[in-house]
Amino acid sequence: MAMNNIKTEKEKTASEIEQLFQLLRDKENTMNERLEEMEKKITMVENAKLPNQVASPSDRVNEMEECEEPVWELLKNKMRAEKQKIASEIEQLHQLLRDEEQTLYGRLEEMEKTITLVENENISKLSNQITSLNALITDLEKKCEEPAWEVLKVRHSLTQ
Repeated sequence: MAMNNIKTEKEKTASEIEQLFQLLRDKENTMNERLEEMEKKITMVENAKLPNQVASPSDRVNEMEECEEPVWELLKNKMRAEKQKIASEIEQLHQLLRDEEQTLYGRLEEMEKTITLVENENISKLSNQITSLNALITDLEKKCEEPAWEVLKVRHSLTQ
């Protein structure tokens, strides 16, 4: 029965760890989707053209350089910050998972120690009972070897 409890607890622990891994994978997928969206926005800004309000091509080039560079740098910086934030969140999730795994393995180890202790106590009790039963069997065998009149004599003395 104790081994079934350990097996059940191990299965439960494995299930909890798998759920944590799934949570981590889901979070990582969400973060990657956010990064892809940001990269798409950056690509759109890179490919965007200024409105046709500029009179000459050289003015247009100058205005594009003035306009796009800060926006581009801003978006790149924002993307870098978002990547760092995502990496930090993923690392925190990994650490949470490692901590939870250690906690669960610690609980399993404690349960195994407790079960081993109980098993050893039960073995000790059974061993003592076997020793007592063997002593009784030996006494009964000795009595069976005695002549019948000795057994009757002992019985007679017990009744008086």
